[in-house]
Amino acid sequence: MAKQVIPSDGTMSDLVTKINANFTELYEEHVATAETTYAYIATPAKTTLTKADTYYLFASSFTNILDNNFTVGAGGIVYDGAGNNFEIEFQVTGEADETSLITVAIALNATFDGSKEMTAGTVILGSPAGVQTIEQGSIDAYATPHSLSAVTLEAEDVLSLVIKSSTSTNGFTPTDGCASIHRFR
Repeated sequence: MAKQVIPSDGTMSDLVTKINANFTELYEEHVATAETTYAYIATPAKTTLTKADTYYLFASSFTNILDNNFTVGAGGIVYDGAGNNFEIEFQVTGEADETSLITVAIALNATFDGSKEMTAGTVILGSPAGVQTIEQGSIDAYATPHSLSAVTLEAEDVLSLVIKSSTSTNGFTPTDGCASIHRFR
């Protein structure tokens, strides 16, 4: 976008007009065309992990701040653009019902059954940075899986936040969590 030049006669109203024009220009360049999508846990909910070493969709509800090429779909965030590279970063903190190895990950094009068990799809990031051992019921033993990875997305790809435990009959309740998906060229 070309920079806007505003003629001035030296009055205060001209200064205000210039400032407003600059903010409008910055907004148009950086905010209105934002290329980062954010999701964060709005309402934490316990995810029941019935089977060991099986991924489940997070039970929590999320607030999403979407860029121009993403929408919210069943089980995750849907990309409706075409062939772009993205950097995905996420972090989740929480507490497990029992001591176990917890893996938090991002799944691509996953499908889930009625219990939110992942039945198909590909885990695209989460190991090893997304793996943490958590002690049962200890408020000092919060997992902080944190991961960063580059991925190429195609139209209609769906990204989902998933979790698994090394033990069966476990549960995980997040206290906080966020993810960002940033386009890079």
